[in-house]
Amino acid sequence: MTDRHLILASGSPRRRQLLELIGVDFVVEPADVDETPLPGEDPVGYASRAARDKASAVAARSPGRLVLGADTVVEVDREIRTWSTPPSRSSPTVRLTKWSTLHGCNS
Repeated sequence: MTDRHLILASGSPRRRQLLELIGVDFVVEPADVDETPLPGEDPVGYASRAARDKASAVAARSPGRLVLGADTVVEVDREIRTWSTPPSRSSPTVRLTKWSTLHGCNS
């Protein structure tokens, strides 16, 4: 392993698979950041902030390395759903939208 490897700041098996499919040389270092949506935060803003926070956290401990942070958000009935958000039982799913974003850091 050399310092030229990209660091994937995510433990997502799908993101790992995508990078492997396109032949990118990378290492995985998941970020430990709070992924709670902020009050009133829209899905695209949330996904962008979460990806940036992940990339920034890993870049801070890996100076000079290229870091890729990513996040995928699901919006259901105009509500951001995370892995820890239980589905609402009171209303049917009217709208399901998936937002994904990437953010790179090189510190």
